[in-house]
Amino acid sequence: MESDPAEGVASVTLPLPPFPVIPRRLDGLMDMCEEPDEGQFRGADGVADRRSEPTIRVVIVDDYPFFRFGLRELLNAEVDIEVVAECADGQEAVDLAGQMVPDVVVTDLKMPRLDGADTTRRLLQIDPDVAVVVITSAPHGRSAARATAAGAHAVLGKDVSPSILVATVRTAYANALRSAERPT
Repeated sequence: MESDPAEGVASVTLPLPPFPVIPRRLDGLMDMCEEPDEGQFRGADGVADRRSEPTIRVVIVDDYPFFRFGLRELLNAEVDIEVVAECADGQEAVDLAGQMVPDVVVTDLKMPRLDGADTTRRLLQIDPDVAVVVITSAPHGRSAARATAAGAHAVLGKDVSPSILVATVRTAYANALRSAERPT
């Protein structure tokens, strides 16, 4: 930490994050469980960041706004992934699922109103083709086992690297897509 006594200001140099960060300017924070307005996310050049290729539509479910923000920024930085909604708990995600029809839901395990395991079960009842990735601080506990039993495609610890999370979202999507294409 450097400081200038005359100025009374201290400056801190922070290390770079272990994943690529794409600068974005937010015109406003996304309302919970609402689809982002067109052009809400803009690149450094001010041009709307909309992709022309098909994308993996993701809904993020976590009761911590800061964690949702980090996941949104990480996933939206990928050219083939788009966060289409965020929810503060599982019940909001279940209520929204029929409207948004996400490809992948990334959900926390421990949340108010409806936990990740019950959220997974209900989401798969609404849409058996949705892939659910559960993120938790206790990936080896009973609740994580319940989420797997409910049909989660993956259960990851919150200490997982960003690249593993992104790869897991893509893999869960691909596996769900293959399952949906199989004749019954």
